[in-house]
Amino acid sequence: MAAKSNFSVRRSTGRLKRATIGDWVIVFLMLLLIAACILPVMTVLATSLSHHTAVMRREVTFLPVGLQFDAYRDVINDSRFMWSLAWTGIITGIAIVVNLAMTILCAYPLTYESLKGRKVLTVLIIFTMYFGAGLIPTFILFRTLRLLDNPAVLILPV
Repeated sequence: MAAKSNFSVRRSTGRLKRATIGDWVIVFLMLLLIAACILPVMTVLATSLSHHTAVMRREVTFLPVGLQFDAYRDVINDSRFMWSLAWTGIITGIAIVVNLAMTILCAYPLTYESLKGRKVLTVLIIFTMYFGAGLIPTFILFRTLRLLDNPAVLILPV
């Protein structure tokens, strides 16, 4: 004979809970928040896709007027922009790999409870996460290390 389980499943009645006024207020506030996030993006996109005279006459709101892709063509044909885009991807990829490696190298030993000084290291790590040194000390550090105008400052975990 099988043992009885203390876990019981309550069957649904199949009815939906009626929406209250509070539910409608939350839905309304969320729709306002969504609109506040999407409308500025739509305006910028419509402006970039509109003819320049329509933009100058302030005829553009949320939809493009006189659809044109000239601005995008100019940007894509600019070799400096394309190199900047590629360089951003390269730096981002390297920074992700380095930061993940440093995080793993730091976190793995902290999983062992027998590690001496584990709590102190954890407190130091958490403290530096919450309270960074600041912009000026970081600048002085990079200047001292002669890393100004060097892409390594974007990769090095500070």
